[in-house]
Amino acid sequence: LISSMVANIHEQSKEIGLLRALGVKKAWVRRVYTLEAVVLVLSAGTLGVCIGSLVAYTISAQRALLTQLPLPFDFPTVPALTLVATAIVSAFFAAFLPSLRLARTNIVKLMRKA
Repeated sequence: LISSMVANIHEQSKEIGLLRALGVKKAWVRRVYTLEAVVLVLSAGTLGVCIGSLVAYTISAQRALLTQLPLPFDFPTVPALTLVATAIVSAFFAAFLPSLRLARTNIVKLMRKA
């Protein structure tokens, strides 16, 4: 996760330079790329929890049918929320720190780099 966010921001260094050349403030550039990473991780985490829960419910229902025992499905709320929260925090830092460094870089260097 962290390496993909860092690589994504470094690949977009020319776009960051172009935005800065157009007059976009450094804070806005950091905010845009940080929010992009957080939204991406939040949607991926939510989708992963939903698909995982569906698969777990299906397996639990099949096991209950095959064994003829009442085996209830219990959704692991605390681990799921912890997983999504940890992913969001790590995405924030993985995107904020490289975007902070690139926002401080000279515009000419950013445009030549890419």
